[in-house]
Amino acid sequence: FNNTNLNDIDGLFFDGKYRHIDPESAASGMGNFSIGGGESQDISVAMNYYVSNNIMLRLNYTYMDIDNDFYREDENISIVQARLQINF
Repeated sequence: FNNTNLNDIDGLFFDGKYRHIDPESAASGMGNFSIGGGESQDISVAMNYYVSNNIMLRLNYTYMDIDNDFYREDENISIVQARLQINF
């Protein structure tokens, strides 16, 4: 299991931009330096199969749930990886 959070929010997300919660700062035009990099959580499962002492097959499956304020259509991703390892 993995959780990656790339958000550094100092304010609130409104109308496609990060805004100050403090009304005086917002009225004076101070910029908000928040970063909305998104957050992801994923779960991985792996299986190893030893064909012989020199040959190994590996299969990995990862399910990832992505949350991002700017790209809301990105929700779930599934990844399948396979590897053949041969030792000489």
